[in-house]
Amino acid sequence: MGGVWVTLSSAILYPFAMLSSFSAPALLEKYGAKRVLLYSDIGFIFAAGLTAISSRGAIVLGRAVMGVGVGLSGVAVSPLLAEVSPAAQRGRIGAIHQLMIAIGSLLSSILGYAFCSYVRHGWKVANLVLALPAAIQLVLHDHVPQSPRWLLRKDFVREAEAVLRRFMDADTANDELHSMARDVQGPQHSVSGGSSSLVMGSPHEPSNARFLGDQASARVRSASRRDQTWMDVMALGRVAVVGLGLTVFQALSGVNIVVGFSTMPFRSAGLSEPILGTLLVSAANVATTVLCSRFLDYLGRRALLLASTSIMTGSLLLAGFVILTVENEVVLHVFAIFALVAYIFGFALGVGPATWVVVTEIIPTELRSKAMCLFIGSNWLANTAVVGLTQVAINGLGGCALTADPADEDACSDEKQMRGVSLLFILVSSICAAEAAFVFLYVPETKNLSLEEISRRFRKGNEGPRKIAEPQGDSSTFSLLAEEQEWDIDSPNGSDSR
Repeated sequence: MGGVWVTLSSAILYPFAMLSSFSAPALLEKYGAKRVLLYSDIGFIFAAGLTAISSRGAIVLGRAVMGVGVGLSGVAVSPLLAEVSPAAQRGRIGAIHQLMIAIGSLLSSILGYAFCSYVRHGWKVANLVLALPAAIQLVLHDHVPQSPRWLLRKDFVREAEAVLRRFMDADTANDELHSMARDVQGPQHSVSGGSSSLVMGSPHEPSNARFLGDQASARVRSASRRDQTWMDVMALGRVAVVGLGLTVFQALSGVNIVVGFSTMPFRSAGLSEPILGTLLVSAANVATTVLCSRFLDYLGRRALLLASTSIMTGSLLLAGFVILTVENEVVLHVFAIFALVAYIFGFALGVGPATWVVVTEIIPTELRSKAMCLFIGSNWLANTAVVGLTQVAINGLGGCALTADPADEDACSDEKQMRGVSLLFILVSSICAAEAAFVFLYVPETKNLSLEEISRRFRKGNEGPRKIAEPQGDSSTFSLLAEEQEWDIDSPNGSDSR
């Protein structure tokens, strides 16, 4: 394949992932996360077969189908994991999800390098291997849980409780379901006094009496069922600002320049085997994500995001100035590699995993599917812009024609390419610095809070920007509900509604 076809086959995944993310709410509401994951697995297998065909059109089509699968799985997995995770472990589980993605990226880089270097037509084998994870998940599909929020909206109260009990002890599962069922009806119903609430019975009643039986299903059915719109998501105000800000900043912070196009900056930095730079970056991503999974629930999301964005800012500045000013090749190689690996360390420490943990936590239950589709779709939109404009930016900053082919020495010399890469790194470092400021000003700490507790406290609108809540004493759902009987959480100022 020529350079144009290679670029097209690589980049086309991003817009199709974006389109499927924006289109996913209807599928999620109709079929639930479990069925959507089934569809994405089938798409991955089909896409792997297409990309193994010696045809430009088939490869491009396969990559487009793969993008659809990536978008669907993205909007299904993160909210599902958040719903079934205990509050004290939700950060770690979200980080483990990102760890599995990082490990998959590393393995695909290793297999791709091995097959393409040592096996005849190895690229076909490498592409077919992409079907293996999807095939395994298809075989194990019966063990994938359905979204308890979706089950409640469909009146399957018993099934929702059964899902939660697979991952939590009985009391915690009942408390989570109690809170989740109450929140499914949406913020348009007042909960003061509990008259219109989905809270079933008294907190002192046995849990089964609160959740099981016809009376429980009847109250769930009485909840509001109108279709949610994009305007409902935007009406969340600060939640929408934080969600869109974190996901768009994550895409603009340059990770797809360093990872997806890592052979280019490493080659520009002077490495004779740039694929080794890609493997090094992927390995650093895996190692740091392991570290993040251990500290996300201990140190908190906000602290890791601030540390992460600071490291990314400094490392990209270092990489840019080293490539721009250092002439000694040995020094250039050492510092460029160090800076880019440090950047990946920073990204995997917080911006990678913590972004999606925070985003899934702050969205109210009744809008989770719609909001996640908006946030993930916006992330893919920004990624599409980054991927599409990276080479154009390098050409422009380096002093080449915007449409110059980097493989054409006459059109754009290596020296100009290196200058463009260095200036692009410096530019992206300013975006990372802006993200650090955004996190400092707007992103709250959410560790150790239930999802419904976070969304309700966001609605109060009377807490400071840096921390929306800190559990005091007994942080159980029953304590929160007792507090809400005295305060109207839907009041714009959180004022006393007694």
